[in-house]
Formats: sequence, C-alpha cells, structure tokens
Amino acid sequence: MSLPLPTQTDPKPGFSLQALKSRAGARFAILGLTVAGVLYYLAAPESYRPELAWPRENPFGSRPPSTWDPDFDPPPPPPHEAGAPVKPPVDTVMADRAEAVRNAFRHAYSGYTNAAWNYDELLPTSNGSTNNFNGWGVSVIDAISTMQLMGLKSEYDGALDFVAKMNFDINNDGHAPFFETAIRYLGGLVSAHSLARSTISGELSSLESANAHSNAYAGREHILLQKAALLADKLLPVFDSPSGLPFFGVRTSGPPPVYPTDDPKSYKYSTASDNAPGARLAPGGSAPLAEFASCQMELKYLSWATGQARYFLAAERVMDVMKKAAPNLPLPGLFPIWWERTNGTPVGDKVSLGAMADSGFEYLLKQYLLTGRTETALRDLWLQASDSIISHMLFISPNRKLLYVTDIASPAHTPAGKLEHLSCFLPGLFALGADQLTEKEGMTKERKERYMWAAIGLTNTCIGVYEDMQTGLGAEIVQFQTQNPKWIDELTKWEQTRKPGDLPPGVTSKWTRLESDQQRDYYVSDARWLSRPEGEKTLESVFLLWRTTKDPVWRERGWAAFQAIEKYSKTKYGYGSVTHVDNKAAAAATDSQPSYFLAETLKYLFLLFSDDSALPLDKFIFNTEAHPLGVWKWRDWEMKKYNIH
Repeated sequence: MSLPLPTQTDPKPGFSLQALKSRAGARFAILGLTVAGVLYYLAAPESYRPELAWPRENPFGSRPPSTWDPDFDPPPPPPHEAGAPVKPPVDTVMADRAEAVRNAFRHAYSGYTNAAWNYDELLPTSNGSTNNFNGWGVSVIDAISTMQLMGLKSEYDGALDFVAKMNFDINNDGHAPFFETAIRYLGGLVSAHSLARSTISGELSSLESANAHSNAYAGREHILLQKAALLADKLLPVFDSPSGLPFFGVRTSGPPPVYPTDDPKSYKYSTASDNAPGARLAPGGSAPLAEFASCQMELKYLSWATGQARYFLAAERVMDVMKKAAPNLPLPGLFPIWWERTNGTPVGDKVSLGAMADSGFEYLLKQYLLTGRTETALRDLWLQASDSIISHMLFISPNRKLLYVTDIASPAHTPAGKLEHLSCFLPGLFALGADQLTEKEGMTKERKERYMWAAIGLTNTCIGVYEDMQTGLGAEIVQFQTQNPKWIDELTKWEQTRKPGDLPPGVTSKWTRLESDQQRDYYVSDARWLSRPEGEKTLESVFLLWRTTKDPVWRERGWAAFQAIEKYSKTKYGYGSVTHVDNKAAAAATDSQPSYFLAETLKYLFLLFSDDSALPLDKFIFNTEAHPLGVWKWRDWEMKKYNIH
C-alpha cells in the first residue's frame, strides 16, 4: 500500500468526481479572463490606461518597479543581504556582568583620582597615596586602555590632560627600572594610541567607545604617540651594553639624548655629564629573561608608528642575542632565566615559566602575530619552546589528575613542584597559538590538539586553585610533590589505548572543591592574591579559553572569581590585594591597589563578558600588562632595511 504524498488529502464526504471537474473548469476560466485583461491593458494606448493606486508603504518608492524602466533606482538591500555581519542579539546576563565590572573600575579609579592623583597608586584602606613606580602616575597610564574599551569618556579625557603634562623626570634623582617602565608606561601609551587609531578608522566600531568618543580620540591621539616617543628616547640608553642586553635602569631626568643614526651599534647613549640622562646607568647584576625580552612589542610598535628605526633596532639586538644562543640550549627553545649582560650568554641552567622569565616566552609568539606574521624566526622559536615545555615542564598530580607547569633545572631536568600564579599565562598562550596559527605556519593537527589539551588542563588547575580557597581567590604559589609524573608520559600511555570520545588525563574544565592538602594534591605556600608586580594571569587565560573554545563554563568560573573580588578585595575607597586567601576569618584587603588591577584584572573580566567583536584575537595582541596593540604588517622597505625574515 502506497502512502499519500504530503500534498495529497482525502476528499471530504459528499465530494464527487463531477464536482471536482466543475471546480477545475472554473479555475481555468478565471485564469483565462485574468490573462486576457492584462494583455488588453498592455496593448492599449498609454493615455487610455487606468492609473494604478500603489500602497503608500511601497518599499520601492512612488512607482512600481519596472524591468524596462532605465531610470528606476531601487533602494539598497538591508545590510545583512549585502554581506555585512548581523549584530547578534544582546545577552542581557553578560551585559549586566560587563556593567558590574565597569562599575568596579569606576569605583577603583575614582578612589585613585580622589586620594592619589599625581601619585602612582592608591592606598585603598587608608585612603592615601604612594609613589612606587617612578612617581609618574602609573595608575593613570595603566588604566587608559581599559577606559577606552569601557567607553569611559570623562575618565579618558582627564587621562589625556594628564599625559599632556608628563615629562618623565624623576624627582629623587633615581633610576627608572627599564622592564616595569616599558610594559606599564610605554606599553600603556602605545596601546592607547593604537586603540585611538583603530577607533577613528572604524576597526572597533562595535565597541561602546567607538562612535561616542571618536572625536576626542581623533583630536588628541597625537599626544599619546609624542609622549611614548619621548619616554622611549629617555629609556634607550639602557641598551648601551657590550651585548645589547639592557641594563636594569636609567636616569630619565632632563632632555633625551640625540640619536644621529639608525644603527644602535653606533650610538653612544652615555655622555660625560652626570646631569645628562644615560650618564648614570643602573647596571644591575645578571639579566633575567623577562627583563630584556619583554620590550619588543612596545618598541616595534613605536618604530612602525613613528617611522624611526632606532626603536626596532635596539629591541632586535636583544632578539639577535637569543637567536644566537638558541642552537646551544640543552632543550630546544627553553631559554634559562639568567643571562650575562656583558657577553649575552646564559648563566645557570634553571628554566622557568614564572617570575623573571614568563613574558620572555610570551613575547616570542606575540611579536610574530603583532607584526603581521612577518618575523617567522620568532614563530619557530616559540613552537620549539612550546614543544619542549609540553615534553619537560608539565606534570600531573596523582589523585585529582591536576595538570600544572613548574620550573626545571638541568642536567636532569629536575622539577621544582611549585606552581606560580604568574605561570598561569601559559595556557592562554597555548590557546592563542593553537587558535591563530595555521598548518602552514607549523601548527599541525597533532600540535593543535596537544596545545589545546594543555591549555584546558592548565587553565582548569589555575582557576581551580581559586575555587579551592575559602575566599574564592587564588593563592600566589602552591606546591605539588616533586615526584609526580610528567604529563607527556601519561599522555603517551593514554594514546596507546585511546577510545573515541575519551579525554586525556588532566584535561577537563570541571572542578570539585576540596579543603585538605592531601585531598587537593598540593599545599599553599604563599596565600596572597594579586601581590606580584606582573599582575593577573589566571583571568587572562580564562578569557582566552572562552574566546577559543566557546565553552560557557569559563565565563561562569570567571564570574565566580569576580564575585570573590567584590567580597574580599573591595574597600570603601578602592580594591586591595588580599592576604590569607584560604582562611575566611583572616582574609583581608591590604593597603595596596596595584595599577595592574586596572590594567589587567578588570580589563580581562570586562572582555570575558563582552561580545567577541570587542578586540578580535586576530587583530589585537595584548602585551604582558594587558595593553592591546593593533596588528600591523611591516612594509617591504622595512623588511629589507631591518633584515626581517
């Protein structure tokens, strides 16, 4: 028995074949009369044609569209028909969360402006102020890019007024530490300039700040670039070392040196006068990797934006030192922490992704992405380093199967067992590389899979440490057993018996809170939160995991962290670092509101709850202080002049 077609229906009772034939005949008659009428109308002279009354809401204008009317100009189709992206519906929950973060920024920054304006940082419990980073108002400069992204025009206008008056003198005749000055002050200025340019050109039209404040940006963005160039010129004397590795710091008071050529090897930054900047450098001892390998993004952007070669060439001398040392490293790509400033050679065999080294690895990938993927040698160094990190520096705990990264020391590559909060930038970097690099750029299918597994497992541990603590805020350092197995060994075993749908050991985004050290597989060795000068790294990785995986769990875990910040870090005047994070009764906000709370913590949280069109990952790269820089590509003459390959 055949089933009826979807268009077939059974005739109603009383219908006969004759009735159906009669209805069909009537329909043909009506159709014939209609066709005859149309033909008569078209054949009649125009003066005899009746005027047709088109409805007022006719979308084509005052007359009907006519295929034979050459003067007819139809309106443009709706934007989505022309290929423009359709703006997604507003997620009110996420919009409310983003607004809550914006309000937190307002509270923190207004506390600073009320009690600490012209000083570096706010003391949030005593409502006082302190100068601890050159006395130039680091909180203002660190906060500018966050203001721009949040669309805070009043705060931004005040910050531009502040920048216009900066001269970068140090009143106490001291030295400006190069590393912190480069990532905070120089990074903040060039980032604000980059965002201002992007807003003017419409690249950030989805951001709240784009349309509302474009006039302010267009009229005053030059101040940001001028001051960035002035500061960089005052800092360049630190590169006056035999190897090109920068000295620790430089006196910046007074006018900058004059640079007569493009070649930094010919510069004599120092002068005979003690009153001239650069005459009295602070050499420091051995140079840590992060200190000399975390200025390249800022200086290269400045070189591109100003057309001045000296910034690029000074930064690239450092990269030449690293490239020269790379073939002789015990493990490919794993640069040790300490280096000799005089000859540019490594000192010791300790490798770390934590303090003193972290951003040195971070900037290998980020330089490559920032400069339009033109500096391929940096990409290759990062891939080598990442493969070695996965093979030698990732370990897994016995019970909870927590994936973590720790320091190692040669020749046996002995693990230290400690997980620093600063190391929690690493999973976000893995995710960024896996997301952005193509197979032609070396991101093979196997690499991509392993990098994303590592990213998920490491971020789960980093934010999980937050969730284990009684306050919900992460400890600065936790300690695992040193005899825990390498993750790569456990991964290899798993791959031999792998079944479809299985996840590797240590790779999950789920977490169950535990309280005892034995249950946790680690113990807390430093129970402070937000106490280190390099800032918030866990929330950076949570943000990047959300962007690259679209798993909503990362947004929820980030929101839980923000709620803990509101509960334990917030004071009447601002926000402070927190002590005793694993003891609710003893936990307390300290009298310190770090500038990176404004630059990093609140920025990454705000972006976590914002639309993806806010700073697309393929168009903006964050420096290690969370200052975003717009991607550019070196021009042909620059590639040739700078010998970029």
